[in-house]
Amino acid sequence: MAFVKEKIPDEDRKKYGIDNRFISWIVDRERNISMVNTGLDKESNTSFWLHYGDETIKFEAKWSAISDSEECYKFYEPQIPMHLEARKIEIIGLLKETIEKSRALAGNPNSLTIKF
Repeated sequence: MAFVKEKIPDEDRKKYGIDNRFISWIVDRERNISMVNTGLDKESNTSFWLHYGDETIKFEAKWSAISDSEECYKFYEPQIPMHLEARKIEIIGLLKETIEKSRALAGNPNSLTIKF
């Protein structure tokens, strides 16, 4: 199963502590990966929560428009649990994958740069 965009199920809201700030949810149930996003606040900051198995890894980023057709997320230092630190590159790759899939499912045609 590939990533799909869906309404956040109540059981997952409870399991991961997802409140109503989160507006976007994509999930790959076969790989047990999901991601929620808050959207942008008035300072163009956003939060992504990557659910990887039973882990929730929180990422904070600043969004900016580079041009009419290009956007950028500049991520702050990720909050990766110590026991997953050895898998940091893999986890960041999963975050990038979920963001790209979420944008594709939403029909966003702009190119995206992701910086850490």
